[in-house]
Amino acid sequence: IKTAWKSWSKGKELDEEQALTYPVWAFSQNSELEEVLFAFYIIVMNKKPKIDIREVKVKRDDVQKYLALLESRAWLIDSMLKRFEETGDPKAFPANPKSWACGRSKCPAWQECEKVWGITIKD
Repeated sequence: IKTAWKSWSKGKELDEEQALTYPVWAFSQNSELEEVLFAFYIIVMNKKPKIDIREVKVKRDDVQKYLALLESRAWLIDSMLKRFEETGDPKAFPANPKSWACGRSKCPAWQECEKVWGITIKD
């Protein structure tokens, strides 16, 4: 279950850490699984609240890709914590690349996100 202020775009469930963790865990618990199917409930809490149900099917072959993505995001968080501990600068924590505050003109860390997350930051 996940809450959100607006509906998710198509495919977003495969770019969310929480959603990616479930299949990685399931495959780690059962070496005979070849595919995992689970439902992800997104409770959208806007003017017209609704529940969006996304079914996600993940094959064992995809797990390494998801695990690498989760590890890179964990590394990014760890590096931000270390930078903050060393400098005390709150800018060590850039805006979430999925948030409204993400953009080349809005965030001084946009290049770091492109490098670490492997995404293109737009304005």
